[in-house]
Amino acid sequence: MLAVGYAWVLPAQEGLFGMERKGETIHWSIPDSLLGRDLMLTTTVLKAPARTTPDYTKKYGHPGDLFGPIILRFRKVDGEMWVTDPLYDRHLPATSDDPIVNIARLRGDERLYDTLPIVSESDGQTTIDVSRWLKSNQLLGLKPVAFELELGTEDASRTQLKDVKALPHCMLTRKRLTYRPLPFMTPGRKASTSESEWEVGICLSLLPKHPMPVRPSGMPYFGITQQEYQTNPLRASSRSLMKRWRLELTPEDSVRYFQGELVEPIHPIVVYVDRHTPARWLPCIMASIDAWQEAFEQAGFKNAIRAVKEPTDDPNFYNYDNSHAYISWKPSGQSNAYGPTPCLASTGEVKACHIGIFSSVPDLLQLWYFTQCGAADPQAWDVELPQSVMDELMKLVFTHEIGHSLGLEHNFFGSSLHSLDELRDNDFLSRHGMGSSIMDYMRCNYALRPGDRTDLRNRIARIGEYDRWAIEYGYRIFPGKTEEEQERNRQAWLKQTAGELQHRFLGSNDVRAQSEDLGDDHVAFNTQGVENLKYLCSQPAAWDSPDIQSLHVRQRRYQYMITILTEWTKQVLMHLGGYTQDEAGKGIVWEKADYNRKVIDYLQSYVLTPPEWLFDAQLVNRLELDRTTLARNFYDKMMPWVTDRFADISRAQCAGTEGLLTLEEYVSSLHAALFSEWQQPATPVSDLKFEAQRAYIDQLANYLQRSSNHSSHVLALVTAECARLLQEAEAYAGQTPPGKDRGQALELIEKLQAIAN
Repeated sequence: MLAVGYAWVLPAQEGLFGMERKGETIHWSIPDSLLGRDLMLTTTVLKAPARTTPDYTKKYGHPGDLFGPIILRFRKVDGEMWVTDPLYDRHLPATSDDPIVNIARLRGDERLYDTLPIVSESDGQTTIDVSRWLKSNQLLGLKPVAFELELGTEDASRTQLKDVKALPHCMLTRKRLTYRPLPFMTPGRKASTSESEWEVGICLSLLPKHPMPVRPSGMPYFGITQQEYQTNPLRASSRSLMKRWRLELTPEDSVRYFQGELVEPIHPIVVYVDRHTPARWLPCIMASIDAWQEAFEQAGFKNAIRAVKEPTDDPNFYNYDNSHAYISWKPSGQSNAYGPTPCLASTGEVKACHIGIFSSVPDLLQLWYFTQCGAADPQAWDVELPQSVMDELMKLVFTHEIGHSLGLEHNFFGSSLHSLDELRDNDFLSRHGMGSSIMDYMRCNYALRPGDRTDLRNRIARIGEYDRWAIEYGYRIFPGKTEEEQERNRQAWLKQTAGELQHRFLGSNDVRAQSEDLGDDHVAFNTQGVENLKYLCSQPAAWDSPDIQSLHVRQRRYQYMITILTEWTKQVLMHLGGYTQDEAGKGIVWEKADYNRKVIDYLQSYVLTPPEWLFDAQLVNRLELDRTTLARNFYDKMMPWVTDRFADISRAQCAGTEGLLTLEEYVSSLHAALFSEWQQPATPVSDLKFEAQRAYIDQLANYLQRSSNHSSHVLALVTAECARLLQEAEAYAGQTPPGKDRGQALELIEKLQAIAN
C-alpha cells in the first residue's frame, strides 16, 4: 500500500471483477460476459455493539449472523450501469397462448435498485465507480433487517469502508456502521437510548450460470412459493419449490451412481465451525454434521456432507464469504439454536447458510435430562451433568438444526410409533431408537422407570429411519432423460415407500403429531412421566443444595418440573375432541369416549386432585420458593387448556359420530373433581384445591366474555354450570363457620355473581 498525500492506493486486484482503490474512490471492472448474470449479496455481522444490559430475548444481532441472500444484476442502460432486482415470484411458461399468461408478461421481471456511473469501456470490460454505492447504498448494510435488529436511522457521516477485496468467486467489503437509537418504543421492550456501532462483512458472489433443477416441495421439506400459470388457464395458482442443496455428479459418476455405487458429489456440503466455539463442544458439533452422512449414503452419495473447523492460518478464508456454510457460536442467555434455509427464490437452492448456536443451550438440556431421565439415571441429579451425557444432549440439538438447514421441516409424528414396553427395552432401542425422526421435538426417554438399564444413546433422541428416508426423497437423483421423467420416477418411488408408518409425515392437527411428547399412547406415557416426577420429588439427594450455585440449579429444575407437568397434561388433553387422520390421509377419525375417559382419569389424578407431592411444603421451603405463587401460576396456566377443550368436544359431538365423549359428561366430571367438598358443609378445601377452583371459575368467566367465538351449545352449558356453582357455593358458605374455607367460598361467590350479572 503506497501513501499518496492523505490518500492511499491499493494495488489493482483481479478477482470476480477487477478492482482499484485510490483513497475513497473504488472502481470495479466488470467483464461484459457477466452483465445480466445473477449475483448473490449477503451481509454478515462481524462485530456487534456493546450492551450494558444483555437482552436475552434477541435471536439476531450477534456476530456470525448472516442476512440475505439478495439477488441482483448489473446491466448497461443508456450510458449507466443499472443495478437491478430480478423478480422470481412467478413462473411463466416459455411459450403459451393463454390470455392470462400474455397479460402477466406485461409486468416486468426486474426492478431498479440503483444506477452507477460508467468510467470506461474497453477490452470486453466495463469499469464503474462503486465508491458511493459501497458506502451508502442501503442494501449493503443492515437496513433490510433494521426492524429485526431494532435500529434507527444510519449515521452516514460515520460510515467507514474498512476493507475491500476481490476474490476469484466474489467481492468482499468490510464496513463499520453507526445507527441512531429508535425514536419509539417497540412492543414489549424499552426504547433504546444509545447509538449502536456494527461491523459487517458484505459478500457479492456470482451464481451458477445454469440454475439447479427445481423439485416440487413435499411436506417433509420447507418450500418457497411462486405463482404459476399452467395449472389453470383462467387464473394464477401457486407452486412450492423444495428448499435443498445442489448435489450434482460428473457424467462418469452418474453412470456409476445409477449402477448402485456410492459416488461423491462435485460440490459436497462443507460446514465450517466457528473457531470461537468452546473446545468441549467442538467434537459434538462436528459429529452432529457427520451423522447425516449415513442418510446421504442411503440417497446414493458418499462424503456428501462434512464438518471442517474454521481455519486460523488461511489468509484467504473469510467467514462472511457466502460460499461457506458456517456454524457460529453466540454468547447469549438464550437457550436456543437455529438452522435456517436461506435459498434462491428462483429454484429453492439453499445458499449462504449460517447456523446459530446460543451458549446457554446446555442450561436447557440439563433441565430436559433431569426431568425426563432423572428417575432412571441418578447422574442427572448432579449439579453439573457428566460430560458424556452433555455430549449426547448437545448432539441432539445440533443434529436437529442441521436437519433444518438441509431443508427438513418438523415431523411431530416421528415420536408416536413405539409402545411403553418397547421404549424400556434396550435391545429394541438400539435397533430403532426412541422414534423415527430427529426432526420431532422428541428429547429424552421418559418411558424409563427407576431401575431400568439402558445405554446412554437410548435415552436421547437421534437420527431415525424417517430422516434417512426424507433425505433420500429430497436428494436422490432418479433416472430419466429429462427433468420431467426424473420427477415421475421420484413420485413413483414415493408412492411405493411413503405408506410405511416409519416414513409418515404429519403436519396437521392429528393428536399423534404433537411436540415434546413420546410414544403411541399419551395417557400411558405421560402417566409414567408424572410418576417419575413424583419419584424425583421424594428423593432428598436430588435436591441437596450445599451452596448458592447448587440452590439456583435445583430451583430451575424444580420449576421446570411444573412446566413439563403442564406440557404433558396439554398433550393428553388434546385427545378430548381430538382426531387422527385415517390411513388414506383423506378423512379424520374422532377420538372415542373410552380413551377420553382415560384422559379424564389422568386429569383428575394429576391436576384436579392437587399434586401435593409437587407442591410439598417441605420441598418448596428447602428450595426457598413461594408455594402459593407457584401453585397459583400452575393453575392459571393449566386451566385455560382444561376449558379450551369445550369447543373441540362440542364440535366432535355435533359431527354425529357415535361413541364420543359428550361435553356434558366432561363438564360434569370437572365439577365433581373440583367441587366435591361443597357437597358436605364445613368440609375443608385445601389451599391448592382453592387455587384450582379459582382458576377454573376465572376461565368460565372468560368464556362468556368472548361469547361470539363459541357455539350456543358451549355457551348454554357454561352458563348453566356457573349458575349451578353459584347455588352450591352459596349453600356451602351458608353452612360453613367463619374462617378460611368460608372466606374462600365468598371470594368465589363474588366472581360467580359477577358472571351472573
